[in-house]
Amino acid sequence: MLQQLLASCFSGRDALAEARESTARWENWLLPISAGAPVGDDPVYNDDFQHM
Repeated sequence: MLQQLLASCFSGRDALAEARESTARWENWLLPISAGAPVGDDPVYNDDFQHM
């Protein structure tokens, strides 16, 4: 079933090769946001967020 989906979506193109080419563009999105908060800040964690 997955193979059929890949064949339909990529119709003759190599899905793995395209994923490898796209990795360079995605690399910056996969880096931590900051060293102190690698996944970012949660605005709901602060009580002041509730006053908005």
